[in-house]
Amino acid sequence: MTFLVAHLRTGLLAVAGLLALGGIWQGTHSAAAPVHAAAADQVSLPANLCSNLALTWPTGTNVSVVAAAVTPANAVEAIWKQSIVNDRQVFIAWSPLAGAPNDYTSTASSLEAVFICTKAAATLERPS
Repeated sequence: MTFLVAHLRTGLLAVAGLLALGGIWQGTHSAAAPVHAAAADQVSLPANLCSNLALTWPTGTNVSVVAAAVTPANAVEAIWKQSIVNDRQVFIAWSPLAGAPNDYTSTASSLEAVFICTKAAATLERPS
């Protein structure tokens, strides 16, 4: 029992020493910059192509929010994603066209792989 208490005391002294040393080190360095909202990551989208990339929006984000992050706004033709529907691999899509059969309505995960098809050169500003 004495052996266990001696090791416990030694461990506690070591932890206390590390904490004190960390406090001294922090006091000698300037304070960290304040944390702000995550900066945006800009991705270039070429004209007349579908670019394969990962979305960084939170799970459940409406795909229209993703499309709204593209500049110029009228450059987006469609956003496609491969999915499993009824045990089959299929592509589901979102389009800005009125009456389009949009079956891709919201993101299912962060870092979701999609194709963004554009008819003009554009920039996607996605969260980092």
